Amino acid sequence: MPAVRTVRSYCRTCLAACGVLIDLEGDRIVRVKGDPDHPLSRGYTCPKGRAMGELQQHPERLDDPMLRRDGKLVGVDWNEMMEELTGKCAAIREQHGPAAVGLYLGTGGGYDSLGLFVLRSMQRALPMPSTYSAMTIDTPCLPLVSSLMSGSMLPNRCSISKTCDSR
Repeated sequence: MPAVRTVRSYCRTCLAACGVLIDLEGDRIVRVKGDPDHPLSRGYTCPKGRAMGELQQHPERLDDPMLRRDGKLVGVDWNEMMEELTGKCAAIREQHGPAAVGLYLGTGGGYDSLGLFVLRSMQRALPMPSTYSAMTIDTPCLPLVSSLMSGSMLPNRCSISKTCDSR
């Protein structure tokens, strides 16, 4: 059994990007905990961040595209999945109008420059009024509170620059 080693990283679950220490046995995550030396999160992590190892190694993790056929999920290639998805989205738009389909770029999209490019391409190809992100769904309060407290919508500005100390 490989020795346990600890690596410093950050959680990618949300925009807070809390600092974490990850204990690894080989490539297997055995523990995730907050990094007390991280300048912003100072050792804090939420339950989702601490569970990232379990999620990564879960036996039901979806690694390849699947479609439901006759009530059962079956593995398919990416082309087949995209063709079916395109057809279903077109049918929904045809029946209910363009506002019936929206786009969501999850937190991981913020770390994926190609993902943002694909999202923008889809928006141009299928004009739709509804686009969502982790910021609009999960944490709309973050830029609001930052703006009210520091005059900037940048998250954690007070923690980074100490500009709030003089207020």
